[in-house]
Amino acid sequence: MPIVISLYDFFAFTIPGFLYLALLVYFFNIGGIVRVDEQTLKSLSLAHVVLLAIPAYILGAVFTPTARIWHRLFSRNPDIAGAVLKRFRATHPSVMVNFEAQEAFLLLAFIQRRNKEVATNIERLNAIHIMLRNISFAFLLLTVAQLVEFLRIGWSVWGVFPPLVLFLLSLFAGKAGVRFAELFFLAIYEAIAADRLQVEELVGYKPRECQAS
Repeated sequence: MPIVISLYDFFAFTIPGFLYLALLVYFFNIGGIVRVDEQTLKSLSLAHVVLLAIPAYILGAVFTPTARIWHRLFSRNPDIAGAVLKRFRATHPSVMVNFEAQEAFLLLAFIQRRNKEVATNIERLNAIHIMLRNISFAFLLLTVAQLVEFLRIGWSVWGVFPPLVLFLLSLFAGKAGVRFAELFFLAIYEAIAADRLQVEELVGYKPRECQAS
């Protein structure tokens, strides 16, 4: 049975999974379990990278629930779908909204039946959101690893920069992940609203006044 990793899965789980994999290799290297040096990395072929995508995908999927908990710290309102729906109603007061935020993924399933191309574009936003969320948590773990290394080696001015940079990357990725989550839910609501629109409701023509001859 062939193993197929979709583009959605690749962005959402495999890319962050490579960071988790690098973290495991780092700790194995310190513990002397395996020895990975620059020469080992240079000897990797494309086939090796493809094979590594399998454990990377698994690690990305395994760490996703924990990454979701970490990601809640970046949003003022944990109910992102509800907050976006509230803003959507305020921005479009003429639109009669007869659904709740909890039904967002049910609405997405409806969009998939109506227009797969639109649904694919919406799902892409969610894939990027999940990817950034997982990357943010991976950078956090890498920050901890660098701090452990910093304490193990001893104080140095340059030793502060790696954990600091990684932590900032974690914050930036987390904030960007929240933004893409908001865009994801907004795209669902806009697609549903647009599906009900009629051209006649948007544009009309005033009757021309007869000019006196």
